[in-house]
Amino acid sequence: DRPLSSVHTIRSLAREVAARELPVDLSAVVTFVEPDLVQVFIADETGGIYTHTETPVPGTLKSGDQVRVVGITSPGDFAPSITVKSIVVTGAGRLPAPLHPKQRQLLAGSLDSQWMELEGIVRSARVNEAGNWVTLDVSSDGYRFDAEIPGMSPEGAQRLVDAEVRFRGVCASKWNAKRQFSKVMLRVTLG
Repeated sequence: DRPLSSVHTIRSLAREVAARELPVDLSAVVTFVEPDLVQVFIADETGGIYTHTETPVPGTLKSGDQVRVVGITSPGDFAPSITVKSIVVTGAGRLPAPLHPKQRQLLAGSLDSQWMELEGIVRSARVNEAGNWVTLDVSSDGYRFDAEIPGMSPEGAQRLVDAEVRFRGVCASKWNAKRQFSKVMLRVTLG
């Protein structure tokens, strides 16, 4: 089989088709890297997608890197995704222009894994047990979303409470056991 080479093609697959582990070989830019280095969000000119690896990716991988991703399709927990076999940095990339979605677009769940800009007022800040990941509860025009920021200091997070903020990041949806959208999370990279 010829490898799939665009994010849109992969995201358009039905769950049953994505479960067939179709080959993937595409060029994209990294939009977010999880601190554990096994979950990476990428985007090409057709959209963004979630990827996961069985082993950590190189520790130098960062948002903005242009990469070649080879792997297989997966049905994902919410939307089709990529199981990465190899990810190689091919140079410096350019992050896509951020989407500026309306509330109804966000709450529909169709923007999962897309690069966007959201704004609102920080209502509270929480730090994970390890102290290396901050979650901000943000209120924006009648809805709420979580801005998740690895590497932010607890002190810096507390200074943002009650502040009006604007973030660029990747939309990462929360879902229930029936694969139904339940909440917007924005994964933000510092810097």
